[in-house]
Amino acid sequence: MDAEDDLFDSLLSLESSFYQQGYDEGLNDGLRSGTSEGKQFGLQTGFQRFVSIGILQGRCRVWSELGSGKNPSSNAAADLVLLGGGRSTKQLQVLTDLVTGIPTENTMDAVEDYENRFKRARARAKVVVRLLKDPVPVRLEDDVVQVLGEGDEETIEDASGIETTEAHDHEHEDTNNNRAAMELEIS
Repeated sequence: MDAEDDLFDSLLSLESSFYQQGYDEGLNDGLRSGTSEGKQFGLQTGFQRFVSIGILQGRCRVWSELGSGKNPSSNAAADLVLLGGGRSTKQLQVLTDLVTGIPTENTMDAVEDYENRFKRARARAKVVVRLLKDPVPVRLEDDVVQVLGEGDEETIEDASGIETTEAHDHEHEDTNNNRAAMELEIS
């Protein structure tokens, strides 16, 4: 009887052995895909965060150049009205200090430092935009800084708006041809 019992014992534990096999395969697949998805998410988040810091750094440079009067022939310098005298300069300097020298390490202290500095920089940027009465406002959301343009107006930060003059001319020709064709169909 013992030989027959041993023969059927494997059949009685068939469900638990399949469960264990499936669990082990799922765990290995989860580790592999979780690692790759985690890396991808980390890269995307890091990229977005430092794009936001880069936008603020660029705006600081533009504001400081326009405010310093180094380029007197520029019409944009007339658009920025420096209110409060030294107050706007001080606020701009504090904002510049906040967005420069941010650590790029992936440690808990560096991430905490980034979060703290970015939170303070967003608040400071709102103040600077209001003080300078910048015609191109900055929308500051959770982890993303965007520049608001009016309609089709391009801004410094609009990297997708870079195109050659020839491509731009062809685009307008196509639009004009489409409008003319639509007008003919209507009349």
